[in-house]
Amino acid sequence: MRTSKSQRKIGAGAVLVGIALLLTLRDAGATFPGANGLFAWSSNGAIWTASPDGSSPTKITMSPGDDHPAWSANSVYLTFDRQVGGKGEIFTMFPEGSLQTNVSNSATADDRQPTFSPDGTQIVFASDRVAGGYRLYRMPSAGSATPTAITTTGALPLGSNDDAPEWSWANDRIVFQRGVPADGAGNTAIFSVKADGTDLQRLTTTTSPGGAYNKLVRPKWSPDGSKIVFASEAGGCGSQLFVMNANGSSPAPVNKVGACAVADPAWSPSGTLILFRATAVPEPQGGTGLFAIDPTDNLFTRLSTDPSASSPDWQSIDGPPPPTTTTTSTTVVGGSTTTTSTTSTSTTTTTTTVKPPTTGGGGSRFGVINSCSALYVKEGFLTNAFHQQLNCGDGRAVALGATRVGVVNGCGSFYVKQGELNTSYPQQTGCGDTQAMAVSADRVGVINGCGAGYVKQGALNSPFSLQLGCGDARALAVTDNRLGVINSCGSFYVKEGALTAGFNQQTVCGDARAMAVSPNRVAVINSCGALYVKEGALTNPFQLQLGCGDGVAVAITDNRVGVITGCGAMWVKDGALTNGFTQQTQCGDARAIAVAPNRVAVINGCAAAYVKEGPLNGPFSFQLNCGDARSIALNGT
Repeated sequence: MRTSKSQRKIGAGAVLVGIALLLTLRDAGATFPGANGLFAWSSNGAIWTASPDGSSPTKITMSPGDDHPAWSANSVYLTFDRQVGGKGEIFTMFPEGSLQTNVSNSATADDRQPTFSPDGTQIVFASDRVAGGYRLYRMPSAGSATPTAITTTGALPLGSNDDAPEWSWANDRIVFQRGVPADGAGNTAIFSVKADGTDLQRLTTTTSPGGAYNKLVRPKWSPDGSKIVFASEAGGCGSQLFVMNANGSSPAPVNKVGACAVADPAWSPSGTLILFRATAVPEPQGGTGLFAIDPTDNLFTRLSTDPSASSPDWQSIDGPPPPTTTTTSTTVVGGSTTTTSTTSTSTTTTTTTVKPPTTGGGGSRFGVINSCSALYVKEGFLTNAFHQQLNCGDGRAVALGATRVGVVNGCGSFYVKQGELNTSYPQQTGCGDTQAMAVSADRVGVINGCGAGYVKQGALNSPFSLQLGCGDARALAVTDNRLGVINSCGSFYVKEGALTAGFNQQTVCGDARAMAVSPNRVAVINSCGALYVKEGALTNPFQLQLGCGDGVAVAITDNRVGVITGCGAMWVKDGALTNGFTQQTQCGDARAIAVAPNRVAVINGCAAAYVKEGPLNGPFSFQLNCGDARSIALNGT
């Protein structure tokens, strides 16, 4: 495999108008040919990623029914479809699986097969929102209840569904497959259209190479927008890949590799390889799974042996800024550490000095899962050393209570330790039986493999108490006196006091994307992306904090509210809910957040981890390099 490494470029910038944030998910685009990053695929209802050579396969979603992952051009986001209540919804998330957000939220429509626009501000997808079959729609990446139709919503014969759209990163055209029953039952052809719905063109005919099969599917643009690859589904071992020019001319087969069920092609960002799935590929590089082939010499390599792999898509990690050199030196003076980073480009030189606080410590903890999925926790000062808790490949998510560390390991089993960091972890669930978890000083909560919610109180060897049945729990949060949960219909409930107490409904079905609880506060991001927080009794009214489209993730304590906005910026407020937010990161530069009464932690756009202590206008303390942070937690979150 020919691969290269490049630094990822993150779009930045946020506009503040009065107190309203104008927030849309922004993508700086990419420069092609680019470097081949992670590739993503779906398997048995979950999304996976792996390195360009196929190593380090990682399952990043746990919900059944996830399919069709697609990268944004700057590699910061993934979009995919998920089965929710028997129909498809469009989701977005960060590459490590965090901040999974339903952005379509349709009560009745089946939405599927999304891809991003070149600048990342729009998502195109197929949907049956209007009677007459599936048509193409586009909506803002942060979500919309009223997407814009691209292709005709009527006057087409039964069976002429539009599917598998892809927006070219190099131009304003969308390629897709359309049913053409006039050519025969079940037949499909490749079309393209401008993003505004004009200039519809049929690119393949029954006389095109592969046209005899009359079922041409899953078209994908080359990175530079000059070519389109697609599959011809003849069935069995007659399937084949074809490449043609963007206008449909000069279609030519990609030489057969003797495989069966060849399908789901996707171009590499470098433009030199085509990723596809197949079965019965001849050895020595053969078998079943995902393969990459060089269309110029027909040499291919198996990248995944997953027999259920489908719908692959390849991340670009290019779009390079001017040549950059960064040097970092650390000096210890008087018991404190000063880290100086100097970054030089062809046009600018900047130097930033950060002094971590010399106060704090005590029982404070900061936990992080790094890029190889190893878990580290530090105690006390931010300048203290990390203590390794789990080896590479063995950590998916981390949560902290005042004296507890909870972790989901590589096989999906949940463990919690109490007390010192060198104590052992008691196992809480078996492999594959943890979709989400939360811990506090006295409680442990888990959503298990079937989507049921359980919580235990007191000793770690005490039994779990069932809170919600199978399939009825999407997210949960715990404190020692409160339990918050989002159920299967997207409604938010909180209970207070004993685990046997009843739940108090906070939102109606479909109106909770994310939530957080603290001993005296409850926060929710609703279906339009607005953030609300209430204080005190659960029957008190919510107070609006951010308007529609402005909230993706939230974290709270009794004195702080932290939020990641729709463009990927982090904002935090201290004190009263009527206070203003203080911006902590720029758009595109926040993947995950955690807040404690005196700390704020963030994983930024390049997957580096930073923590600040004390005032919100103070500096962040660097903790982990770019690409080396997947999950974070602070005491009290």
